[in-house]
Amino acid sequence: MVCAGFLLLCVCAGLSGSGVTALNLHGWFTALRPPRFVPSLWVFLVMWALLYPMTGVAAWEIWRKPDVTLRHHHALMLWFWQLGLKALWAPVFFGLHFPAGGLALGIVILGGIGFTTVRFMQLNRRAGLLMLPYAGWVAFEIYLTAGFWWLNS
Repeated sequence: MVCAGFLLLCVCAGLSGSGVTALNLHGWFTALRPPRFVPSLWVFLVMWALLYPMTGVAAWEIWRKPDVTLRHHHALMLWFWQLGLKALWAPVFFGLHFPAGGLALGIVILGGIGFTTVRFMQLNRRAGLLMLPYAGWVAFEIYLTAGFWWLNS
């Protein structure tokens, strides 16, 4: 039951920006000069459909540790913060048409993911490993966001 809750939080975070993204995808976004290596849009859908559940399972792994102590709660608070910040990225980039803000927010998000991953790794190696692909994809998104900002400023 708790695992489903973490998964639901991830789905909600992912869907929170989908409306604003969809509204701006075929107008403002397609008018931008893209950086190299921008994948097809379906790749983003597939990646997030895989990565959000992985991060939810990672948080659940920390939650279900038998010796629940304050240090576990700190790790989960980091997880909640980075997930909340990630939910803000699409409204900033797509909704506000603000690539520089998306870039700054992306860097903060990646830092949060990094801290979360390190804490998770200390508490449960599997949970930490589940966060690594997420961190990698967000790093790639930062590259793309920086490219969109640079090429369209």
